[in-house]
Amino acid sequence: LVWSDIVRQLVNGQLHGENNFVAMEDLQEVGDRKQDYQYVRYSLDIRVVKRKCRLRMMGHIRDVAMILVDGWRIGPRLPTGTQHFGFWDSENNLLELDALPGVYRLELLVENCGRISYSENLDWLAEKKGLGPENRIVLQYANPVSKLNITGVPLLSHWINRLTGWRNKVRYEIKGAPSLIRTTFYLTSDLIADTFLDIGDWGKGVVFVNGFNIGRYFCGSPHQTLYVPAPLLKVGKNTIVIFEHYYNAYFIKLIPGPRFLQ
Repeated sequence: LVWSDIVRQLVNGQLHGENNFVAMEDLQEVGDRKQDYQYVRYSLDIRVVKRKCRLRMMGHIRDVAMILVDGWRIGPRLPTGTQHFGFWDSENNLLELDALPGVYRLELLVENCGRISYSENLDWLAEKKGLGPENRIVLQYANPVSKLNITGVPLLSHWINRLTGWRNKVRYEIKGAPSLIRTTFYLTSDLIADTFLDIGDWGKGVVFVNGFNIGRYFCGSPHQTLYVPAPLLKVGKNTIVIFEHYYNAYFIKLIPGPRFLQ
C-alpha cells in the first residue's frame, strides 16, 4: 500500500488549518483515549521560488522525522548518526529540498521512539512527542501557502485490517516514501511453533502478525529478528503486515531462532 493511499485513509486526531505545531499527545481524542505512540503527520503546501530551497527546523524533533515533498522522501537514507537532520540530537538544522519552482505538498512524518525515566540527561525522552509550539519551520527561497494539517498515525490493528487499495506489485529495494507491505501464509497444526521474523534485509519499521504488533525493527540494531510466539499463529491463513520507512527486501522470512549482527 503506497504512501498516498495510506494518507487517504488516515482518520486519527485530525486538526486542520493550524498556525502552530501540536504534539502527538495533544491531538483530538479518538474513542476514549489520546495517542501516545507511533507516528504523527504534519503537512502544508509551500511555493518554491528558487531551486536551492532550504528548510530549517527550529527546535528539537521528538524523536525522528522523515521529510517528504509531494510524497517523495527528502534527505539522507538511514543516516548513521543522530546529529543528522530529522533526529532527536539535531537542533535548528538545515535540509535542502532540491525542488524546482512551483507549489508542493510538504509532509513531516515524526516517529515516537519511546520514553525512558532512568536518566536525568535524557529527561526530554519523557516529554511530549512530535512537534510542538516551540518548533517552527523557516524556509529559504520558499513560502508557505497553506496552514498546517495534523493527523495521528497510530497504526492501530483494526485500522490496518480495514485498509483498502492493496496492490499486487511491490517495489523492491529503495523507495521514495514509507509504505505498507502485506503477505499471507498458511499453516497446519503441526507447524505452529515459536518462530522469528528475519528483518536483516529490511530498513526500519513496524511489524504486525495477525493484527498483533510484534515490535519495531532497525537494520542497524544488534538483533536482526523479531520474536513471533506460537499463540499468535493459527491453523490456516496467517497475515504479516510491515510498515517500512526506507526500502523493501525481496523476501519475508521466518526462521527457527534469533539472529544477531556479527
